[in-house]
Amino acid sequence: MQNKGFIFIETVIVLVVLATSLIGLYSSFSSVINNVEKRKYYDNINDIYKVKIVKDLLVSYPSGTFEIIDKSNCTNYMNNDCSEVFNELNILDVLITGNNIQTIIDLDINIPNSMKEYLKTINKNEKSLIVHFDKNGENYYSSLELR
Repeated sequence: MQNKGFIFIETVIVLVVLATSLIGLYSSFSSVINNVEKRKYYDNINDIYKVKIVKDLLVSYPSGTFEIIDKSNCTNYMNNDCSEVFNELNILDVLITGNNIQTIIDLDINIPNSMKEYLKTINKNEKSLIVHFDKNGENYYSSLELR
């Protein structure tokens, strides 16, 4: 009968250890789920093929830190039928970056916050071609390195 206090303390300690383990497991699992949710809008295989099409259509590359290409100025960098390609592939705009993507993230330029979040996930020291797609009102992004 003298072991009742010991058994109670032992049970409480086991419950505390178990609760701590479950909380740690939940926090790890929820961060993985959040990353998967965020990444579902980035670099889908179909979108990478579309970026390759855009890359093949480029006639000239900008020489500055970055250039944003949309339907209004695409003929400066692509063939004359680039507006049709933008419509067919659901492309909103194309961002061509220089060697340092971090400067684009830090600058206050007119790009969506979702694109800035995407830029944080890619290699920051390579020239890149980043395409912004619109699929049913959602922003999707995909990129290829320019060499």
